[in-house]
Amino acid sequence: MYTQLDDFLAFSPNCLPNGKVVVIQDDHTIDGSFLLYQFISMYYRAGAKILLVCTQNPSSHYETVLKKLHMPISESDHFTVIDTLKRLSELPMQPSDRNSAFMCSLKTEIEKILEQLQTIMQCENQSILIVIDCIFTLHALPVLHSSLL
Repeated sequence: MYTQLDDFLAFSPNCLPNGKVVVIQDDHTIDGSFLLYQFISMYYRAGAKILLVCTQNPSSHYETVLKKLHMPISESDHFTVIDTLKRLSELPMQPSDRNSAFMCSLKTEIEKILEQLQTIMQCENQSILIVIDCIFTLHALPVLHSSLL
């Protein structure tokens, strides 16, 4: 299945879509999550680093699915995971203050990790896949969207 879909997408572990933004959009007739896992698998098979920002599903969801696909998150140094749902629940603030404080801390954390990954990418000449499971989260970040892409 992987090779057929790789051929259809014109990408493969040997020909990763470096420097490209790929948006996978669901619609009322099809769930795009299988493509999400296809891209994760492609980068994993290539030995690349993967940053997974979980905003719609908890990291445990991805851990379970990826483990079934023989890509264990917790046993691999390929993955960096930011579980925003867990982080939000851990904030010691009133609900009214949570949103802005959370988004600022999320922005800072993502910037820090992106900086580390950029260093790895430059030093090791290695590809990196950044997955944000729900792009609507970007609209809430207090930054210009173009600076994240």
